[in-house]
Amino acid sequence: MGTILDDHSKLDSNTVANAIRPLVETDPSLKVKFIIMEVQSSFNYTISYRKAWLTKYSGILIHALEHFNIMAAFVFENRTRHGERDKTRH
Repeated sequence: MGTILDDHSKLDSNTVANAIRPLVETDPSLKVKFIIMEVQSSFNYTISYRKAWLTKYSGILIHALEHFNIMAAFVFENRTRHGERDKTRH
């Protein structure tokens, strides 16, 4: 099985991110080499180290932002529910 040297036109970063997202959420310390092997196994295509690295860290960032948004919504809802107002407003 050979390695395709050019970028695969159908295998963009979003596709790769969706494929590895559960792995990155479970273990953010996942090695980039493992991500490359996982993509090879799933798509029969070898992505570059750079693409695997960028995809891993964008997945970690998206996961963190989702949790931040959930927490921010929770805090806002509790503040509003208990009658607290934004003290910066006049």
